[in-house]
Amino acid sequence: MTRPHIQQLTNELKALAKANWADRDILKGIAAELELRKRQRAKNLQKEIAERISQLEKETGSFEWPSTDVEEGDGSLDSGVFRHSSGLLRYMDYKVGVNGYVARDRREILERTYEQTLPKVNSPSYMAEWGTPSSSQRLQKMADSIASFVRNAKRQSYNDMSMAVDEWESDLAYLKKRYYDGCYDFPWPRT
Repeated sequence: MTRPHIQQLTNELKALAKANWADRDILKGIAAELELRKRQRAKNLQKEIAERISQLEKETGSFEWPSTDVEEGDGSLDSGVFRHSSGLLRYMDYKVGVNGYVARDRREILERTYEQTLPKVNSPSYMAEWGTPSSSQRLQKMADSIASFVRNAKRQSYNDMSMAVDEWESDLAYLKKRYYDGCYDFPWPRT
């Protein structure tokens, strides 16, 4: 991972962020650097910038398609997206792998999940994360969830998850082509 802002002090990064308060890409670079720092001032600034990035994304209805790359780490599960014991995709009967469905059936489930009103299967705050039918928020939540499943599966060394990973990545590519491409004006991330 390259760190273009490694030499800059937190005060300098704050000034840079404020000067580029409407540029999501610059703010993301600054936030990535701050995330690696331990001091409370850096953590507070990172939180403020993350809130601004979220605000910009809501205003434009755009989001960055998630990556399924696994970064080096301690082998723990990816908790950045999924924090509930039973998720909506599972409730909607979305299954991959040996006991899963064929691509056509999985994609019908994903289409219904994206386009229709969802059942209330968890807390109101969890359901709010899924947004309204056919919205960028709904698509982002679906993509982030599936990408998180992939990253967690790739970290497992004790279980062969290659079939599930292939199917999740195939479904992500399908969602990208069907709903994302041509609708959102921002660069596509690497996967």
